[in-house]
Amino acid sequence: MSHPTERPALASGLAAIAALCVACSGNPASDDAPPTSDDAPAAASSEASTDPSVHMSFGDVGDPAGEARWGVRWIPSWRRGSVTGSVRVQRLASEGDAFGATVVGAPEDAGLLSTRKGLRVLTTTAGSLYATELSMGVDGTLTAKGSTEVRAGGVAAVQSIGASTPWGTFVTPDATESESAPAKPVDPAAPVPTPAPTPAAAPSHAPYADGWVREAGFTDAGVVNVTTQRAMGRFAHGGVLVLPDRRTVYMSESREGGGGLYLFIADAPGDLSAGHLYAADVRDDSGAGADLVWIPLGRVGPHDVDTALASTVHGFDDLFETSAPNGGMCTDPTITPVDVDGTMTCLKVKAGLESVATRLETHRVAASRGATMEWTGATGMAFDPDHSRVYLALSNVGGTMSDGKGDIRDPGPNTCGAVIAFGGLTSANDQLGALITSTFAATRVDTFVAGAPTGKPGAQACDPTKPANPAGLAYIPGQDQVLIGEATSQHAAPTLWAWDAGGAKGVRIATGPMCGAWAGLHWIPDLAGAAWLTFTYRNAFACPPEVPLATDVIARLTLPDKDASKIDSRAYVGAIGPFKGLD
Repeated sequence: MSHPTERPALASGLAAIAALCVACSGNPASDDAPPTSDDAPAAASSEASTDPSVHMSFGDVGDPAGEARWGVRWIPSWRRGSVTGSVRVQRLASEGDAFGATVVGAPEDAGLLSTRKGLRVLTTTAGSLYATELSMGVDGTLTAKGSTEVRAGGVAAVQSIGASTPWGTFVTPDATESESAPAKPVDPAAPVPTPAPTPAAAPSHAPYADGWVREAGFTDAGVVNVTTQRAMGRFAHGGVLVLPDRRTVYMSESREGGGGLYLFIADAPGDLSAGHLYAADVRDDSGAGADLVWIPLGRVGPHDVDTALASTVHGFDDLFETSAPNGGMCTDPTITPVDVDGTMTCLKVKAGLESVATRLETHRVAASRGATMEWTGATGMAFDPDHSRVYLALSNVGGTMSDGKGDIRDPGPNTCGAVIAFGGLTSANDQLGALITSTFAATRVDTFVAGAPTGKPGAQACDPTKPANPAGLAYIPGQDQVLIGEATSQHAAPTLWAWDAGGAKGVRIATGPMCGAWAGLHWIPDLAGAAWLTFTYRNAFACPPEVPLATDVIARLTLPDKDASKIDSRAYVGAIGPFKGLD
């Protein structure tokens, strides 16, 4: 596909994020004055309101110092008009919790689900799932009663940020994509090397084992079922988001060299086993943002990919014919050269495997069709029904977003990251003119809020009044609050923000142990008559060399005769609530 020679950039939107966020530089709102959005960027909805009688507001926990950086600090109350509510932070499942023979692994994300057997928190860890049974007291206290490890479904060693579905399951995406490199040419005159012996304990790993979305749910008997949803494509996921229509799913990609944004439309509500897949193409306009066009990657049925894997497709060479580009161009003008093992290569899918190839080699096929593969640091996502937007966290804006090439031409990196918003959700036509059968296909991307580098070292590297390295996202429906969780060592402690949906102001409603990550934020609007926010906090005290821990903290962590009661570096799943009285 052809592109304009000049793309004034998401430069004006993603790189000039600092310019868009001039209004964000004021002091965070106090407890006496809820956030306002008088200076919100043009992309913000005019329907947003900060009337305290309509929307909830929080106080500001402030910038932590000293021992305040060792644990979780939380604003214990919120206001909505004359109503004040109180909430508390509770641990649901922690790394190392023991229930009989089951020891819970380090959580990467989790979903709190209500089943016929009661409440369960489904925790994703390295290669396993844990289903922990919970009880709830009359005051909202949640207590773990037991846990079971689930080794079904081929869960990858690293999971990314998942999402609960409207039909009561939890989708968890693989953060890694197993290699599927093409076979190397062999000189027939060269001696055949003797293969190194394989240790008996080393398991075989199929080329297409990792990179999928897994869906986990509970049967009526309380047994966990895990299904690999191959129709949704295979790539290194950053996050996944299931929308309320029960058919539309957004997926971000996290790759060191830049990834894509994908849209999956299921054939039937509540069934992710078959449907159409699309990849986003960024079309910059002359303003502070960009248009989006969706490139179709075709439809597959429930068993198409599994059938191909069991019969004819066992690796890259079974899917593609390859050739070298001539003058940077492929012979077929509809094909864009893509990187294969560090070499730009033209890929032609073999006859009869067109739809299967889009699922097994999603990134490469989408890139060869002209999709934008430049997003960096893409992680969590959230849906805002009040302003019809999908938010995406970019923990770092740089690399392919700021190299002056391709579709996104940011003139400079932003190491503090940004949150962007995809809007104009509608039933748009795809690149070829066919109707996308969803009313949630984004047609625009604009900046929502961005961090601001200060030029200072270590924990002062990002402006403390703005988010730094966002990872987890959630939205509180009807309350104009976007929750942004940091995964950073560039603030004194990672912050959980409540940001006004107008985009102009935010307050720090919690901080966690230094250098950790607020990941996997999930807003549950109605559980036992109240709303809850669940989160995963991990990587506490995992500071890089440029952010040395205070001497007294190191002593408490390493010397048994010191008071270590305030130091807890375990990853855990937490719940904040109950929030009562919200619509």
